[in-house]
Amino acid sequence: MADEVASIIVGWDPLQYEVQCIHVSKQWLTIRVLSVKNQLDITVSFIYGSNSPGERQELWEYLRRNHGDFQSKPWLLMGDFNATLRVTDSEGVSSSRGIMGKKVTD
Repeated sequence: MADEVASIIVGWDPLQYEVQCIHVSKQWLTIRVLSVKNQLDITVSFIYGSNSPGERQELWEYLRRNHGDFQSKPWLLMGDFNATLRVTDSEGVSSSRGIMGKKVTD
């Protein structure tokens, strides 16, 4: 991964939170956030999905593969998935393909 450019940067106040890196990729960063002052213990995945549907498959597989590991506490997913439910939700797209590259029908 040394050849990859970081797409996600996260900052926090170390007096308020302890942060542990769980997984890192060009398309996601998953961390465990523990509050120093209260009982907050949450997993957060910051997402920056690839513009390429083929490359984005790695992101979908990661989410499918790991969702069971995070069921014991809250798991927050946020970011830019670079995917839309309907092709009409994107500007300049003339394809009939939607989320995950599958054919969209109404």
